[in-house]
Amino acid sequence: MWAALKADMTEFVTTVKAETTETLTALDQGLDDVNDEHNDASGAMIDLGTGMAIDNDDDDNKNAAPVPVPKQPPSKEEILEYLYSCEPVFRDPLTEHEEEAMNEFQLDEKTQEITKLLEEHPETLRATFEQLTSEVEYADFWNRYYCRLSEENLEETFANYYIEENEATGPSALSSVTNFLGGAVARLVEEGEEVQNRSGGASAKSALGFLTRGGRPPFVLNTAVSSDDDEEYEGEQQQDSFEDEEDFGWGEDSEEEEEDDDENEGDYDGGGEVVEFKDTEKEDLKQKLAQAMEERHQLQKTIEMQTAEIKELKVKEAEDDKGHASATAEEAAAPADAALKQELDALKMELFEKESELAGLKLKMDDNNMEHQHQSEEISEEMQVHLNEKDGKIASLEAQLNSFQENASNANDALLAQTKQENEELQKSMNDFVHRWQDQEAKNTASAQALEKSQAENEELGEEVQSLKDQLAALQKDLQIANSAAAVAASSQGDDTGNNALQEELLQAKQQVSTLQQEASSVKSQLEGLQKENQELVSQLQASQSKEQDLIKNLDQAKALLQQAANDAAGMDTLTQDKEALAAELQAEKVRQASLQEELQSTKALLLQTQVELENAKTQQQTQSELLETKTHSSAGSQSTGIKVPEPAALVPDVGDDGGGGDEDVEADADDWGDDW
Repeated sequence: MWAALKADMTEFVTTVKAETTETLTALDQGLDDVNDEHNDASGAMIDLGTGMAIDNDDDDNKNAAPVPVPKQPPSKEEILEYLYSCEPVFRDPLTEHEEEAMNEFQLDEKTQEITKLLEEHPETLRATFEQLTSEVEYADFWNRYYCRLSEENLEETFANYYIEENEATGPSALSSVTNFLGGAVARLVEEGEEVQNRSGGASAKSALGFLTRGGRPPFVLNTAVSSDDDEEYEGEQQQDSFEDEEDFGWGEDSEEEEEDDDENEGDYDGGGEVVEFKDTEKEDLKQKLAQAMEERHQLQKTIEMQTAEIKELKVKEAEDDKGHASATAEEAAAPADAALKQELDALKMELFEKESELAGLKLKMDDNNMEHQHQSEEISEEMQVHLNEKDGKIASLEAQLNSFQENASNANDALLAQTKQENEELQKSMNDFVHRWQDQEAKNTASAQALEKSQAENEELGEEVQSLKDQLAALQKDLQIANSAAAVAASSQGDDTGNNALQEELLQAKQQVSTLQQEASSVKSQLEGLQKENQELVSQLQASQSKEQDLIKNLDQAKALLQQAANDAAGMDTLTQDKEALAAELQAEKVRQASLQEELQSTKALLLQTQVELENAKTQQQTQSELLETKTHSSAGSQSTGIKVPEPAALVPDVGDDGGGGDEDVEADADDWGDDW
């Protein structure tokens, strides 16, 4: 029977060891990120089992702090890209040495180069320049750029600001690990007072010694502890009872954090940075939430495994009770077995370690719950501020749009009325111009026809005048001939009959000449009248041409007015397009705000669901802790009925913890273990 009981105990211990190893592995995975961050920042490794820093054996100088450098040597382009995004490079004032070096620097000559730099680096340098516009002046920004990012100062600037940033990250990561471990130990000690009083304060503090001064790590059995070692350890506990609070690590954390905060505030005289909530930060928060949910699933799996173990323990406990009853009946007078004592001690230690593990998991869950709740509140506040800003921008855009629409409507109405009136006046002027143009064309046509007719008549009159001139010349020639003949006749004293005939011919010739002269004068007067009439027609034609030029000018002016009206119509179309673009932008902003609100609601719901699940897991863990305590009490009660097992010295309560009592308290506690066989 005892062999079966021993086998069951061995199997139970093996199962507890395996489950404990899995739980520790899960906890180590949860702390890998903090460990990696600290290792990257400081160059030293931390053992999560003992909380001690592991020194680098290859380092000759043990006291020198490792200089954080990138994993691979960065190129010049990578250094520039990093420094372009580093705001302290441009925010910190120049030192006296740097100002002396920049005395002869002329910033006005770098305008084109600055423009080119901003165009080539929009996501780094330009973003930093726009971010610091309200804090740093233009000249200071670019003086610091050309001073610190020059070829001779580039490596020094990169080393200074890279080391400064990583030195600020390393202590914060180490402080977070120390605070977590110290707080976990404090909570575990406060909540485990009943376990210490029941199983011995010296054993409890021995199990937690790995967090104070490098004692034995938890969940490692040490069944070969002698009574002498226990007495020696008990004496050490009396000396160190007054130093526990300081050794656990939570007494100095707050002071170190305050000193770090003071140092950080002293480093940055320009004030804190204004963090703008962007989409990338929201994605980071989502990733953290997913990581927290993964840890919650791991804790749920651990709790389910613990529940299964508790059920198995209950079944084994019932079987053990039956076995103890039969063993008591069969071997009531047998002496206590030393091996059974060791197994029982090991079982008690395993139970205590299991309770310590559950307490640590509980503390981890509480810390995660508080952290997730704090993160959810911060996310909600940031999202609310972001939405308020968006609401303000939308309200401002709506007011601007309404004002623009009102002004555009008024301007449109006035412009339409003015354009309509100008079009009517222009149409009326065009109609008058067309009528006058047609009348003038008719007059010009008539004048041209009259001019052509007068020119034809002038030509005919000229021909008649020429013929009359020819006849007059012929008559004058005949008259000269007649005069010469008369003179000859008079000189020759011809007969009177011939003279009379000649005189008659002469008179007739004179009469013909006189008639021709009269006809010539009448033709001349007609010619002068035609010339005068022709001049009048020419003057009328010139006046018509002048009027035509005036009408052409009026037509050009009318065309210009029509072009201006067309331009005004195009301007109205542009205004209408701008108004439609603003309306579309406003609608898009409203849609984006609605999507942000939906996303915020979904994030809140997810966080609330996570919080509820964490509360449920916490309740399950508390239930399991109560079941373990009940099992422990029931096991102690069942053993007291049949077995007398001397209490190990490692489980004797510390005299300094229980306020005194001496050997009488020890004997009273030992009597509780039951009667002898």
